[in-house]
Amino acid sequence: MPSKTSENLEYAPPLAAGHDFGKELVNWLFPAYVTLIVASIFLFQMRSMMAKGNAMNFDRSVLTVVNTATLTGFQQKLGPNFFKLPAQIMILLLTVVGSLFSLIVGGLAVRRILRLRFTDLQIIVAACLCEIIALLIGAAGGAGIHLSLLGGLSQGAAAFGNSGMALGRPFDISAWQTHLFVLPMIFLGGLGITVLMELYDLVIHGHPLSNHTRTVLTWGIGIYLISVLALTLIQWIAADWLLTPERLTGSWVSSSVMALNSRTAGIPYQYVSAFPRAMQWFVMALMMIGAAPGGTGGGLKITTLAVLILGMRRLLRGESPGRSLGIAMSWLGIYLSILLLGLLMLLFVEPQLAGDQVLFMAISALSNVGLSYNQLPDMPRGSFVLAALMLAGRMTPLLILWWMADSTTDAEIAVG
Repeated sequence: MPSKTSENLEYAPPLAAGHDFGKELVNWLFPAYVTLIVASIFLFQMRSMMAKGNAMNFDRSVLTVVNTATLTGFQQKLGPNFFKLPAQIMILLLTVVGSLFSLIVGGLAVRRILRLRFTDLQIIVAACLCEIIALLIGAAGGAGIHLSLLGGLSQGAAAFGNSGMALGRPFDISAWQTHLFVLPMIFLGGLGITVLMELYDLVIHGHPLSNHTRTVLTWGIGIYLISVLALTLIQWIAADWLLTPERLTGSWVSSSVMALNSRTAGIPYQYVSAFPRAMQWFVMALMMIGAAPGGTGGGLKITTLAVLILGMRRLLRGESPGRSLGIAMSWLGIYLSILLLGLLMLLFVEPQLAGDQVLFMAISALSNVGLSYNQLPDMPRGSFVLAALMLAGRMTPLLILWWMADSTTDAEIAVG
């Protein structure tokens, strides 16, 4: 039986029996997304893409394209600022496509899981409108700092897309633009398109929020606050409690930025090597948690963590946890299996790298974060492993969502 929340949302079924427009669209979007990535890899090897002397070989092209299309954003030696105009346009296109792919495919699945009143067309239109607004905000902000129109568009798309792959340089970590524009866009992009639509309906029409949206907001804010406190405390302990006003302010600011940026934007404000060692391990946990289903972020997702904890509590009380717990446990097992395989492969092909750095890199790639200890080193063979991890991190959660959509009829929280 649907929950009371679901009944109030008045689920909109497919237009006609036997015809599911949204699912047919998703079946087309997956191969189209992969085809665009493959085509872009070969386009990036053309001379018109790179300045003379900086032509890309195959492994660099693979890493650059997958890094952008999956909204990961590892910082490479040859970043977008070194590309020619056609390549920079391709970076913007791949970022926009990657964002819309995640928002639409994930949003259509979440809509079915939660039995929301929105139609497939409304979700698609809402995703496109959000992307256009992000581009316009980026263009306006870029004009304010004398950035080119293309650079501004790229900054806006990257912020909403939770990607560190953008033209130009990011705002300073303490700049007001970072805290009033960039971080809120990161947060909104990671919420998921259905959550944004429900918030709009709450403000405009007074419709109640689903249990999923309430969970995303409460757990997201809770994890953020706990992370800020924990990261700040780690920095204070590492400084032997020698706290000056400047250090106090700097610790709070960097902790606030990292608490959001590590889930899962990865915008290059600071390299992780600048932080205490304990903080680096805490950031790994945040990268694994990630953002919310149906958004532009990656990771296991905060709803997966919520379902695991709440489901375990129900089991200990002797209550039935529902199918959602089984899907959450399966997704956790799949994630850890992919991570272990990727870690072993990276250690095998790049034995010169330290083990903890390789683990950090593998988690960052699989969660589509893009943070690293330092600038990503040249890894001719490791590039293919990272690309595989990034693709798995972007596509597997969407497949988990659609598995849940096809097999679960009573879920109140989406997993994946």
